[in-house]
Amino acid sequence: MTTDILIMTKSHDAGGHLVGAALESMGFAPQFHYGATYPMQDQHSLLIEKVTSFRSAVMPNLLPQGGFRAVWLRRPEGPYLGDADLEEQDRRYASALLDSYSNTLTALQIAAYGSTAFWVNSFYGRMAASSKALQLSLARKHGLTTPPTLISNAPEDVKSFFKKYGPLACKPLVMGGWGEWNVNRATSLTARIDDIGLIPDASISIQPAIYQPYIAKAFEVRTAIFGGRQFSIALNTQAEVASTVDARGARWTAKNTRPFELPAELVARCRALMADLGIVYGTFDFIVTPDEELVFLEVNEAGQTFFMEQIYPDMQVIDAFAHFLAQRSLAGWKPSDKRRLQALERSDTYLRLREEARQWVASPEL
Repeated sequence: MTTDILIMTKSHDAGGHLVGAALESMGFAPQFHYGATYPMQDQHSLLIEKVTSFRSAVMPNLLPQGGFRAVWLRRPEGPYLGDADLEEQDRRYASALLDSYSNTLTALQIAAYGSTAFWVNSFYGRMAASSKALQLSLARKHGLTTPPTLISNAPEDVKSFFKKYGPLACKPLVMGGWGEWNVNRATSLTARIDDIGLIPDASISIQPAIYQPYIAKAFEVRTAIFGGRQFSIALNTQAEVASTVDARGARWTAKNTRPFELPAELVARCRALMADLGIVYGTFDFIVTPDEELVFLEVNEAGQTFFMEQIYPDMQVIDAFAHFLAQRSLAGWKPSDKRRLQALERSDTYLRLREEARQWVASPEL
């Protein structure tokens, strides 16, 4: 079996490069594909004769004869036109052409090694897990406690839901942002609605949003599940105003977190949910109420996990994930000191991967 492992991500993805360095130390060959390089920094050719072949000028071959041992859809990007000098209508048309081509490549990848490589996670899994409605429906099926949920842009339905359950938590379907990073940037986080009458109908109807009863919190839990194991920490979200409503409002350190462990029965329910969604890796978010009830919020198929090891160095999530990606399980995994986060950050391999990636463009975040 090939040692090549394809990692599709953004060029500035430090987490991906840490895993790449860990994989190299294990004797595997990570191949980084930065999709935003096409077409402004990269040129492709697909040749369809007796066999179909692919050539990229600067990125890895996406259709190698031997396929890949594993594929990690870490932060995959589509084509990016960047500052191409195009009129608005021309840019829209060019973008449509590039999207069509990108879908062509995806279909060829699935046909070539969709059933032979180990995918974390598959294209189907990514699509299924991106549906909050499907997540919540399946979570209830598997016995997870979930809040009543309305996804709507109908003002009258939202008002009726508020009358029944208010106050509400209002969550965007997709996180967005305005302004430069670290310079007065505004982000679309979860908001608490105490008076629905203050929200104009036009603001409700312009886009669908997720509405749920606002749940009293003792704290919150972030859990990564893969390879049959969990890596969990408790987040003291109620200690700071910035994280009271949305955990993403705070910076997490050893002062406001602690290691945690979900009950085995709950982990089993989470794994059953993952199987239904078609994913093998997921990060789960739970509210823990003052009555110690664990309420499922969501599972993210590509959620942040490595920050746990930044806080708790003995929680070797990066080493575990690299082993999982290469071996399809955590059976036989033994933590290695040379694959601790701090050791990887100082390694020549990691520094090389970071340096090589600096020349490649990344599409802007929302």
